[in-house]
Amino acid sequence: MNVTDSEGQRPSGLPPVAIGAAVGTLIFWSGTVVANRVAVESMDGLSAGAFRSMLAGFIALGIALAFRLPFPKQGKHRWLLLYSGWINFAIWPMILSVGIAMANASHAALIMALLPVITGLIAAVVNRTRPKPGWWLGAAIAIAGSVL
Repeated sequence: MNVTDSEGQRPSGLPPVAIGAAVGTLIFWSGTVVANRVAVESMDGLSAGAFRSMLAGFIALGIALAFRLPFPKQGKHRWLLLYSGWINFAIWPMILSVGIAMANASHAALIMALLPVITGLIAAVVNRTRPKPGWWLGAAIAIAGSVL
């Protein structure tokens, strides 16, 4: 497949905004465990997770309103939005914060490093597919790196 722009020219690489967004995401996501650890030093893990969820909700609402993102029209999609929002913006941050209150930040970061492997396995089960050999190799490297 050949990708070209409107003038028939092949793009020379990723746009700078895409690279900036990727780097910003890596920095913010990498700081999650450390920021949570700092938060649980002054409050309990459940409160830290709840405050994190509320902050994320306000930011997400602001982005949705600024970009005029439409609310799903179909009931099935509304329930999926509610379910995924509840899990990802409410339950996950609270469980993470409670766990970080009981462990140090480096142990929590190692556990989070395995999330892509666990996510891939869950996706394989849900989608009833078998990951390719390259995925298994990558998963083995990730697990070995976390163990070492």
